[in-house]
Amino acid sequence: AFTLYVIGAVVLIGLILFARTYQLKRRNLHLEELVLSRTEEIEQKRAQIASLMESKNVFFGNVSHELRTPLAVIMLPIKSMLKQANNDGNSKWHAAYSQALR
Repeated sequence: AFTLYVIGAVVLIGLILFARTYQLKRRNLHLEELVLSRTEEIEQKRAQIASLMESKNVFFGNVSHELRTPLAVIMLPIKSMLKQANNDGNSKWHAAYSQALR
């Protein structure tokens, strides 16, 4: 009778370990699937952010160009006035030129 109790206890422990192992494997698979789906979401968001950053850079490049072109047209007369002002000793045009270079 004692032997049957020992065999029963061993079988019971084996079944408990098997059930726990099976449960842990299922949980592990679920977590792996969750990690993969989250990784895909993060990759999609990263690609979206990269696309938005590229659009932003193109936009600011265009805005910068659109601002620099008229400033270049303004700078030529200021340079000539600055040369004339240096000859006259007037530094008002020099301050305007320095601010325009910013």
